[in-house]
Formats: sequence, structure tokens, C-alpha cells
Amino acid sequence: MGLFHLQNRENQILEASAETRQSLHLTILTPGFPPDIGGIETFCKELSEVLYEKGYLMTVVTYSYQRIIYRSDAYGSNFRVLRLKSIRPGINVPIQLATYSTVFRVNPLGFFLRFIPLFLFSLIAVERSEKAFNIIDAQEIWCGLIARLLKIVKPQKIVYTSHDTISYPKSLLVRVIAKWLFWGFDHIFVLSQKSKVALQRLGIPNEGISVYRHWTHTNLFKPLEPKIVYRQLLAIPGNSLVVLYVGRLVPEKGVELIIELAKSLPEVFFLVIGGGPLEETFKSLRIANLRYAGQVTENELAVYYAISDLCIIPSVKGEVWPKVIVESLSCGTPILGSDDGFLPEAITSEVGFVVPYDYYQWRNLLSKISKNKGDLPEMSKKCRKVALEKFSERNAELFHKVFLRLLDSAMGSIALEDSEYG
Repeated sequence: MGLFHLQNRENQILEASAETRQSLHLTILTPGFPPDIGGIETFCKELSEVLYEKGYLMTVVTYSYQRIIYRSDAYGSNFRVLRLKSIRPGINVPIQLATYSTVFRVNPLGFFLRFIPLFLFSLIAVERSEKAFNIIDAQEIWCGLIARLLKIVKPQKIVYTSHDTISYPKSLLVRVIAKWLFWGFDHIFVLSQKSKVALQRLGIPNEGISVYRHWTHTNLFKPLEPKIVYRQLLAIPGNSLVVLYVGRLVPEKGVELIIELAKSLPEVFFLVIGGGPLEETFKSLRIANLRYAGQVTENELAVYYAISDLCIIPSVKGEVWPKVIVESLSCGTPILGSDDGFLPEAITSEVGFVVPYDYYQWRNLLSKISKNKGDLPEMSKKCRKVALEKFSERNAELFHKVFLRLLDSAMGSIALEDSEYG
């Protein structure tokens, strides 16, 4: 089959009628979804919105940190979110999840108590799609395991979206397990070429892997000028160096460093947004130049980004492409990150700073910037320019194209062709 024919066939797929698209039901399995705050949560929300507007039937099955046991929320006539109470019992046990490059803390009992309810509710959710072609998009590795089991119970297309780095396993046993897991997916989305190479070494064909980029609503996340006016409305010192943290409040994100920096740098004003296990710690703080804003709406979040001078990512392990980078750049806010994972590649010198996770180096750099903001205004302009060029909503089209090709291949028309950024 010639290239010209394939290109014409792709155009026919993308020009499918609304009636055809409404026969496609997408079930997203995810560990979190807004109003819970986090990179995966925001990604799933934005992907859901894009595809729902294109006529997809949407179901999200997720856990929640809210005080609920179970709840079903309707976001539209064909868009619902099933939420289960997150369970985290017992003491965590550190183990090496060898498909990844970092050590995760896993509680075996907690894993099964979280795994089984989500599996059962996911099984119920996919039954809704009896009259539609169903695709399951699993976020994170344990949601991927659920998707693999669901495919055994009820044959359907499943894809895996990675939000971390996939490394080639050194152990033969783990390689066998990884092959079983990843070979079962009809398509895999990864954030880096390194992850793609690791999957290829496991035998995953090139056309079954796509490298994707994050995106954000650039019309919502945008610069606000003059910043001092908006800061006054929020009772934030107008002339201070305003530093923002957005993300989960967990030790691996390095949030304890923020507290120590706030104590030693009274001339810097720290804003903290997010939730998680350390939430009560931040609520109880009484530091004049540190404000914990909790979990905020998307509109409020865009304002906080725009009025800040710097967005910080003090992670200590495992970061790849945090969603916060894209949102911050879109608002014209430079980034200060640790030299963890892929952050040095993501944060170039034209849009931010990268330093080791070291209290003294962070304190010295922030103290220096607070005394002379120097290149921050020019850096801010470059941030916005990079966001518009690389991280607009156009990036979501990759997922739409792959899903429609899966639908088309299921009908026996053509095989999947490789589609990726990078």
C-alpha cells in the first residue's frame, strides 16, 4: 500500500462524521482526576475535554482524596466520572519496580485494596459501551495492569499513557513480566525517546509507540500585566520575589525544602498550591512569607502562575515532564527546578534555572534573584513564546488520530501507522 493511499486514508479517518465518532467510547483509568490537583489529574481532564468535544462517549474511573466512598459525576450527557475513595492502609515497603528507573514505595495490602475496587468498577464501566467501540486508556502502571485484565475478560482495544520514564529491566524475570504487560497494549504513549527505545528493546514495534507532548489552554494560562495590581488584590507584597509551587504535597516532590527556604528568606514570598499527605503540615504553618492556598480552581491557578516571578519544582526523584512546566511557561513564568530526572532537559537556560537539590544552593540563588531580578522580564517573554510554539492544544490531536486509527484497524481497514512528535 503506497504512502499516498495511506495519507488519503488517514484524512478519511480524521474527517469521520460525528455519528461515527459517537460510536467510540473512551474509558480512562487514572489514579486521580480534578478537583484533586496533580499533573496526571490535569492531563486526564484536558484530554477528556478535547475528545468529548469531538463527540466521544467518555467515562473516567478514578480514585479521590475527597471524603466520599463512591460518587458518579455527570459532566455532560455522555461524560461521567466514577470516583472511589482512595485507600492507603499500613506501612509502605520500598521495592524496585524494575520497568521504571526509580524506586517506588508500595504497600502490598494497600495495592490490592486499591486495585480490586478500581478493577471491579472499571469492569462495570466498560459494560456501558456494549453498543459502542470501546478503548481503555490506562494512566500509570497499575492502571495498565487493570486494563490488561479487562482485555482478557472482555476483548477491546487498550492503550497505555506513561507519565514516567520507562527503563529496560535488568532482571530476566521482570523482563518477562514487562513483555507480557506491554505487549498486550494496542498502543503506548510515552514522554521521551528514551522510554520509546526501552519499549523497542522489549519487542514493542515502532508503530505501536508514540512520543507525546503535554499541552495546556494557552488562552487561559497567559501572562497578566501589571502583576503588581493583581498581587494587591490577593494581598501579596507587590515588590517581593514571588515563588510558586504547584503539585502534590508528598516528600518526593521536595516540598519540605520550601518550608526551610521560607524560614531563611523573608524577602521571598512563597505560594503553595496542592494537596496530599503533607497537607496538614502546610495548613499548620505560621510563616509570614509562606501562604498555603490549598486546592484551587483552574481559573484561579492561571492567575497564581501569572502573578508569580518563578515557579519551582524541587523534586528529589523521578520527574519526567511535569504538567506544571507547560502551564508555567504559558503564563510567562520562568522555572527553577532541581537537576532530577529529565528536568534539566525540560528546563533550558532561556526559560529557567536548574540546580541540584541542595538547600544552600537554592537559598543562595533565590536570594540573588530577589535582590536583582535582572533577566526575568526577558525570560518571561521567551517562556510564552516557547509555550505557544510547542505546547498548545494542537498536541492533543495525536491521541485523537491514534484512537480513530484503532477504530479503523478494528474494522479491518488498515494497520496502524506510526504517529508521534519528536
